[in-house]
Amino acid sequence: MTPLTVNRTGYKPISRIKCRHANEGKIMNQQRQMRVSELATVTGVSVSTIHFYTKEGLLPKPFKTGQTMAYYTDEHLRSLHMIKSLRDAKYSIAAIKQILADKSFEEESKTPQQKSTSPRREDILKSATLLFREKGFNETSITDIIQHAGAGRGTFYAYFNNKEELFFECADKVFLDIDRGQREIEEESDILLKLQQRGTYFFDFYPRAIDMLNLLRGATLGGNEAFREKLNQIMENLAKPITEDIKQGIQEGVLSPGEPEIIAWMLVGIAEYCTCLLHEQGTDTMDQIREDAWDIIFRGCLTEDSDAKQ
Repeated sequence: MTPLTVNRTGYKPISRIKCRHANEGKIMNQQRQMRVSELATVTGVSVSTIHFYTKEGLLPKPFKTGQTMAYYTDEHLRSLHMIKSLRDAKYSIAAIKQILADKSFEEESKTPQQKSTSPRREDILKSATLLFREKGFNETSITDIIQHAGAGRGTFYAYFNNKEELFFECADKVFLDIDRGQREIEEESDILLKLQQRGTYFFDFYPRAIDMLNLLRGATLGGNEAFREKLNQIMENLAKPITEDIKQGIQEGVLSPGEPEIIAWMLVGIAEYCTCLLHEQGTDTMDQIREDAWDIIFRGCLTEDSDAKQ
């Protein structure tokens, strides 16, 4: 199916738009196309300011498809978001030009594979994770991060479009560990032992994740939908393997019938608060907390006498 683009009269196939150069046509086919008014609406930057940034060389020129027809792409959108954040941070036009030049050099000097595994990128991720945990998301600035990492601002923007994108990658990096650690658990065939192993692993993993999890929870209070989606994604990833275990346990007749997803979320909540208690009382109580939690979850709180009275 031919991709579509928007003009003043509606939609028409992009293959019918005549670009001045063949490579421009290829680029436009691969990215979203916007008129300047749409770009202004999406970014909150006025049309006149966009034209000014283009004239000053901060933004690439739009793709011309006629005397009065020009289109902007995702590249312009990313650049404009970055310029806007730098202007909000009181950077001059000249300073932004230098930052963009450094960013361009950093991008052009590395392949995508080199960028994803770059030591400088890792330094920024480590510094950001540390500072987010210490100061919180809102109180940590890009300046704080690059100073801690010993990186230039152009280097930062070569790898990340903004602080929010960096924060999400830090969160992904932290919670990727729990996925790796649970792969060995999947080999356990006894469903009750598997659930016990998941609980034990959660207790061990949780101290490395609690700060990032709380940061995400705090950020959702401001109504940021992207943070809410990321938090939901992480919590669902924590509960999903437990849900599958519960389903298996019910099918095998080991566990009583019930709604697996609800039970899984309840177990995640119990595990999280047991871990909080563990941190309050120290590691000496770990085995006792695990044993008590296991007894309550699978044997209940009532004695046999209480069951008889019921």
